[in-house]
Amino acid sequence: MKLYYSHNLNPRVCVAASKHLGAPVDYVWASPQHPDNITAFRAINPNALVPVLVEDDGRTTWETDAIVCRLCQLTGSDFWRADGGAVEMTRWLSWSAYHFGRAADPLYFYRVV
Repeated sequence: MKLYYSHNLNPRVCVAASKHLGAPVDYVWASPQHPDNITAFRAINPNALVPVLVEDDGRTTWETDAIVCRLCQLTGSDFWRADGGAVEMTRWLSWSAYHFGRAADPLYFYRVV
């Protein structure tokens, strides 16, 4: 499998999760928005954004949370909750997407980017 990523926050979450899970992935740094890359990259993600997980059979998954969920399925991990804890996990994922990200974006941009 290949995990296409960049140094932005969400792709780095996928890299951290895959390392935590011990997922057998090859990490590929990508710049899909570069004019030389965008057409080819749309074949694996119509949005032409990273992160993208490409499995050996050609199946692709994009978006951070979906990739972490898929990696958990592939590694047999319970890191992504599927039991009674799924509701609580979804609550915090939603909170992060709609509140934490907005608040942290300026700090991340000015301190990291």
